[in-house]
Amino acid sequence: PIYYLSYTYKETDSQQLEVAEGGVVQEQQRQTNTLQVMARAGSPKMDNTRTLKLDADNFYVPFYMMMPAWSEGDGAFKTALWRATQTAAERAQEDFSRVQIDSITSSKRADDSADFVFPPKSLYCREEAPVSFDRERIKKMLVKASARVQGKPFVLYSTFVFSVKQGSRYFVDSVGSRLKTPFVYVRLGYQLYGRTADGLDLTRGEFYDVLKESELPSEDAFLAAVEKSIQEMQVLSQAPEAEPMTAPAILKNRAMAVFVHEVLGHRVEGHRQKDDSFGKTFTDKVGQPVVSPILTIVDDPTLAYFDGTPLRGFYEYDDEGVKSRPVTIVQDGVLKNFLMSSSPIHGFGSSNGHGRSQEGRRSVARMGNTRVMASQTVPYEKLEEMLLAE
Repeated sequence: PIYYLSYTYKETDSQQLEVAEGGVVQEQQRQTNTLQVMARAGSPKMDNTRTLKLDADNFYVPFYMMMPAWSEGDGAFKTALWRATQTAAERAQEDFSRVQIDSITSSKRADDSADFVFPPKSLYCREEAPVSFDRERIKKMLVKASARVQGKPFVLYSTFVFSVKQGSRYFVDSVGSRLKTPFVYVRLGYQLYGRTADGLDLTRGEFYDVLKESELPSEDAFLAAVEKSIQEMQVLSQAPEAEPMTAPAILKNRAMAVFVHEVLGHRVEGHRQKDDSFGKTFTDKVGQPVVSPILTIVDDPTLAYFDGTPLRGFYEYDDEGVKSRPVTIVQDGVLKNFLMSSSPIHGFGSSNGHGRSQEGRRSVARMGNTRVMASQTVPYEKLEEMLLAE
């Protein structure tokens, strides 16, 4: 039987502007309405979402579809909603049959925790006025920037983009949660593509994620960034290929962010700790030192800004209807917590507000805004001196 249902309905207004070769190649605005239905068959102990033992890529996909606009008394919306519910329930029951067979024929899982824990009931509603931008000004700026790339033989192709996605997200489930939250994603950016004489691909670019127009870079600042990228592409196109080497290095800004995301972030996602196909780097390390004792690492999706910079990892409720909260992953070098969705693991029996999903996929544990803080710091210039000395 179906023991749990959740519905996520999104109303999205999108704008997309793309400039290349000194001219506009795409400019569109559209409104979309989407529905995602999550149906769970079986019981919390074992249900249709469980990954099959010998198939790491096989996990339940919620039913996802485009929807008619939601208006009171609209028969089209209600009909589509019922059809989506029926389809999701049928697929969930079919998947649960496969899970039952797999549980009989496969060896016992290393972590035999339940597949689901019910989220708490939440009631919340927040509305926000849509943000607006001077599209003509931004278009002219992108065209001007694109023109500066033309005639550069070391740049094979370039693209300049501005996109806006905003709207409202509605979430309801069979526990009784009722949520309405706004979302805004705005990005301005560009990419330059080239190739060295021996065929090595090159790319340079910059992206600015903002929440309102006043946070966009000025035209002078944007053009200066483009000029810097052009100069870097020219130098790289003529540079000899570097020899492999082993040496201490300083990772800063985005390089450091990617390093933490890949080396730590995915490995502390709760659901992975009971996935027998995944390397369990930290599964048995809770309470043990895993990094330098001067480091504390916290994931905090409640932060909309940090030092005036808008953060894209901000959300009020996760995609399973659980209120977001800061989670201390590492404290003074010691592993304390995993990022948890509603899929419990040994020692961590509930969600901590990190169940996230891309459209059309089920929620899993994911990072929000991850902060790495050091109890001992030195100015960057001093850090460079220390690196050279080492």
